Amino acid sequence: MLRPLPPELIGNLEGVPYLARDRANREVLDAARAQLEERLAGPIGRAERGELETRTHMLAEVEKALQGPSRWLVSLDVTGDGRAVIAVGDITTAEYVSFLVPGMFFGVEAQIDAWTATAQTIVDEQLRWLRTLHPESDATVAAVAWIGYRTPSLVNVASMELAREGQKSFTSALQG
Repeated sequence: MLRPLPPELIGNLEGVPYLARDRANREVLDAARAQLEERLAGPIGRAERGELETRTHMLAEVEKALQGPSRWLVSLDVTGDGRAVIAVGDITTAEYVSFLVPGMFFGVEAQIDAWTATAQTIVDEQLRWLRTLHPESDATVAAVAWIGYRTPSLVNVASMELAREGQKSFTSALQG
């Protein structure tokens, strides 16, 4: 008998249909929020409380970014600083897909909501231009707010390690 794969695997597995990934990642998001709330309700130290509150805020920002038309939670990592990839529009069927890739000082907690809003703006502008230049066209567009790697800071910007990590992750996302 085959056992179902855990949502943490399905949600981040490139090549799995985006609808299945979105459902799995939303399940992971809900479970992580519940687990954090449970831990915060118990006796914990000040340092751990601060870390858990930061992670809770990060997950709340992901949830906030998902509020809006046609948002898909393409990838999610709730550990550490987190990773999140949110698509605006149906990237499965869109004829034009844009990826927003962050540079220095970007993180899920502080920027995923604004990054997703930027993706929405790009989708809206591309649709406006398509309708203006080709009124007969029914082309579809999507944009991906991709924070799929730990971005550099002033401390580690000279190292190529994070760039290589980001390159591998981004290449995998494009191939998926």
